[in-house]
Amino acid sequence: SGERHSIGVQGALFYLLLAEPAHQAKLATDGVRATLRRPVRTPEIWKSLFKSLQGSPIELREQALLDINSLLIDNSFNCENIRTNTEWQHWVFALLTDIPLQVALQFDPNAVNISDPPIDVSRYINVYCLCLNILTLVHYDAFMKMQPNDLNDLLSATLDSLLVFNGPNDKTQSLARVMLCSLLSKLESNKANFSRYDAPPWRNLQVLFRILKRFVFQTPGWSTLGANVTSTSTGITLSSLTGHA
Repeated sequence: SGERHSIGVQGALFYLLLAEPAHQAKLATDGVRATLRRPVRTPEIWKSLFKSLQGSPIELREQALLDINSLLIDNSFNCENIRTNTEWQHWVFALLTDIPLQVALQFDPNAVNISDPPIDVSRYINVYCLCLNILTLVHYDAFMKMQPNDLNDLLSATLDSLLVFNGPNDKTQSLARVMLCSLLSKLESNKANFSRYDAPPWRNLQVLFRILKRFVFQTPGWSTLGANVTSTSTGITLSSLTGHA
């Protein structure tokens, strides 16, 4: 079918892009995952990888995001590499915006394509979690080695990117809270890495706690800051599906 052909073309595009940064010589015989731990030596390729997934079928997006996560897990080089792109957070947020609409169409009795087979909502939730984990992995790597001022700049840049992307509203604040709590959970599960009291992770705790105080335990005041902010998105609302809203 045309839809199946489209999925195949988009999938081929993604993995063709992935083959170059992964330095994969035998893509057809060895498979992609065999080399996903290798360094991505071309920072510019990240934009193409994420852009190729915008508006893609949810099955393809889920599988591709799994592979992107594999490129970042315990791979400091790739995490630092992706941070060289000043708009990397925007690319991640962009993969969430069309999900609520696709889900809503399946449950809308007036939807034109209501005769299509019901979707698996868990796939959409998994895509949400995989996007969130990309943010967590990159932030965690920065937390473990950056100096406090640099970490503060990075986390502030992510929150600013979210604000500009989605506008000053409750959904934006909710996603900011989930994102920060995810980082905190990641730090707790890897507390054995806090070995030296003078190491960057200990100094960075103060930075994180200041941001948590504002965005988790208090209201960040986006309702007033938003007077001069123009959202670039139609809205991220998937959090309502995951129970985080």
